[in-house]
Amino acid sequence: WKGDSLDVHLPVWRPGRYEVLDPAGTIRSIAATDGRGRPLSLQKVAKSSWTVTTGGSAIIRVKYTLYANAVNNRTRHIDDTHAFLSGSTVFLFVHELRANPIEVAINAPQGWKTATGLEASATVPNVFLAPDYDTLVDSPFEIGIHRVLAYEVDGIPHEIAIWGAIPEGAVVSDDQLLADFAAITRTQREIFGRFPYKRYVFLTHIGPGMGGGTEHLNSTIIQTKPENFTDKSRYHNFLGLVSHELFHTWNVKQFRPQGLKPYDYLRENYTRLLWVAEGTTSYYDTMLLVRSGIMKPDDYFKHLATTMQAESTRPGRLVQSLEDSSFDAWIKFNRATPDSVNSTVSFYSKGEVVNFMLDMELRKRTTNKRSLDSIMKLLYERFPLDAAAYTTDDLKNLLAEIGKGSYNEFFARYIAGTEELDLDAALAVAGLKLVRTPAPKDDEPLSPAESPWLGLTLKDSPSAAVVTAVLSGGPAEAAGIMVDDQLLALNGKRLHAADLETHLKHADEGAPVSILLSRRDRLHTIEATPVLKPQAKWSIARIDSPTDDQRQVYEAWLGQPWPGAKPAETPATEPPAPKPRF
Repeated sequence: WKGDSLDVHLPVWRPGRYEVLDPAGTIRSIAATDGRGRPLSLQKVAKSSWTVTTGGSAIIRVKYTLYANAVNNRTRHIDDTHAFLSGSTVFLFVHELRANPIEVAINAPQGWKTATGLEASATVPNVFLAPDYDTLVDSPFEIGIHRVLAYEVDGIPHEIAIWGAIPEGAVVSDDQLLADFAAITRTQREIFGRFPYKRYVFLTHIGPGMGGGTEHLNSTIIQTKPENFTDKSRYHNFLGLVSHELFHTWNVKQFRPQGLKPYDYLRENYTRLLWVAEGTTSYYDTMLLVRSGIMKPDDYFKHLATTMQAESTRPGRLVQSLEDSSFDAWIKFNRATPDSVNSTVSFYSKGEVVNFMLDMELRKRTTNKRSLDSIMKLLYERFPLDAAAYTTDDLKNLLAEIGKGSYNEFFARYIAGTEELDLDAALAVAGLKLVRTPAPKDDEPLSPAESPWLGLTLKDSPSAAVVTAVLSGGPAEAAGIMVDDQLLALNGKRLHAADLETHLKHADEGAPVSILLSRRDRLHTIEATPVLKPQAKWSIARIDSPTDDQRQVYEAWLGQPWPGAKPAETPATEPPAPKPRF
């Protein structure tokens, strides 16, 4: 180093999660020395930054100790079985040296193994090489006691490093796990045409209460509960997460939206395109299980209908657009409040639904010759990792180029705007329809499909049922009930969170109910009048007589024949499925 001072920093956030985590708060001690081990002055100058006075020394060593006990947010966790390290929460950096190569030497207990996307040194044991800091922090380490399963697709090796254990009585064997991972990998490669890596690692944590995943450059960290391997539906949810994180290898880790390139590690990175980065990925994750032959179309339709219903009944859909949800992820989506349901939408789940609509719009306009697959491949080809980030205008231009006309109105209505989603029209493109149980007429008796509703959610505390959310426009809001109110009784009967619906059903229809509540240790009695709310779930069904165009869209979209139709013959040139290796 040349200079009288040196600034070192620790990132304030972890790429893949759009939230300021401030891991520097867990650094216990930090000190600097010169090349001879003599102490140098080190002063903290910001929450994640320190300045070293070099005294003219060309070699500066910074030694620090940090607390690593955060496993569920996938940052860093060390115990007697492993060390999981996500680099942006562990490794300091120097701005001026960010592009320089880095060596990481690991000193681990005897018998522990290391799984990471980084390449190992060919000459020095337990040393791993990163071409630059960005690659280092996009390549987490799983060091410890784990087992590794391996398979190949197109000659590219893939590893599944498992910390924890698949429980006894699981519905899946190692062979099935490998076959399913390989099927997902092949299906995604078919969309993009090639892999962006020479090796890929699935770091997998299995443990109580675990869930979620984070994408990285040529690896991912996935966490899941043991019980997700004991039920077929739960197992499909796990595979959906696997599919999601692998898809990110192209969408985000290769072509990146404006605002996320280059990463600024010391502050929020704003983009209005998380509905693509995360929403498009969410659209593909479960749908590709159908294309892979793992999930049946009808099971996927249940998932899609549930997501559509949730997004179409969320009060926040009329308040926040997908673009605004993306931009405000740092202060809203990842900082949820009791009012979030009233004021926000998810760029993941609403993004999934809008991406489905965009896919169907493309297929309709081009008679199924183009699709969202085409856009994904074009983004990969035209906006590689070493080129510029893509913008909203770039995306619109690609759509206009291959999609026969402008998509400005679509963006204005559903992405920049908050218009109600035209789900029926989108589903019809693939010969599908949305089945909604009709609302009961005024003179019909109360049916199981509906129930009295106050528009609030509760959780039990030791002394009362506590209000956690009040929905806009509901009876609870009209009556003046507030978040954190403690509901003690309803119509004179003790109230628990799980019993609210039962109490309401026994109340006189159309009559107000009396609620005894405590607010800041003062008792209040409030009257609220429940309304009848349809409770039936939405479902998606195939229409009885699809046109040829509808059937062709269905089959191209899902990679499965329309029920009753003759399956297409498998091309003779298709390579055989790769055999798993251990």
